[in-house]
Amino acid sequence: MKKLTLFAATVLLGACGEKKPAPKAPELISAADLKLPENVPPPVETQPFEDGFATGNTAGEKAGHIRVARKPPKTPSEADLEVLALEAAGVNPDRGAKWQRGFITGYRDGFERIARGLR
Repeated sequence: MKKLTLFAATVLLGACGEKKPAPKAPELISAADLKLPENVPPPVETQPFEDGFATGNTAGEKAGHIRVARKPPKTPSEADLEVLALEAAGVNPDRGAKWQRGFITGYRDGFERIARGLR
C-alpha cells in the first residue's frame, strides 16, 4: 500500500511539474490593414418633392407675372403658401407632405424670381 501511495504521489508531482507550452501571442493587425466600414445611407425618395417643386415653381411664376402686372408683388406668407400647397394637393394620395414641401419651395422660388425680374 505504501508503494502504491508513493507511486501515486510521484506521478502526481511529476504531472504537476510538467511545463505547459506558452500561449501564442495574439496576431497583431496593422491599422492600415483594417477594412473600414462603408457608410451607405438608405435611398431617399425625392421624387414627390421634385414633382411638387416643379408644380409649385410653375404656379409661382404665373402668380408672379400676374402680380407684377398689377402692382409691386409681395412674397406670400408661410401660412398662405401652406394653404396653396393643400389646395394644389387636393385629395390626390400621391401628394403628401413631401410633395407639399416641394410645392411651397418651388412656388416661393418661382414667385421671387419673377418678382425680382431675374427671368
